[in-house]
Amino acid sequence: MQTSSLQAATLPALHADVEPVLPMLAEQQKQLEKLGLQNEKLKLQNEKLEQQNAEMSDAIESLSREQEDMAEQIRAMAGWVRNAAMAGLFLLLLFLLLKGVQLLHGLSH
Repeated sequence: MQTSSLQAATLPALHADVEPVLPMLAEQQKQLEKLGLQNEKLKLQNEKLEQQNAEMSDAIESLSREQEDMAEQIRAMAGWVRNAAMAGLFLLLLFLLLKGVQLLHGLSH
């Protein structure tokens, strides 16, 4: 019986010790919930950023392929221009040769 009277005396004392801590625990619980919500928001933002990052990577890869295609087209055009210039120089040289022959032929008559 002495144990039960000891327990009966200690319970109010423990209750008195714990009671001032309860508001702090409630406040900490609110802060934890708030942090949990912030954490969820950050996770959602992170997922959104990862998705945007993937989209940007795809866009950059696509642009890179397009740039390579354009570089090939420019190289091909440069080849055409070079060939056209060579043909033009050949025609100019031929024209000058013919004029020279015509001039020599005119002088010999």
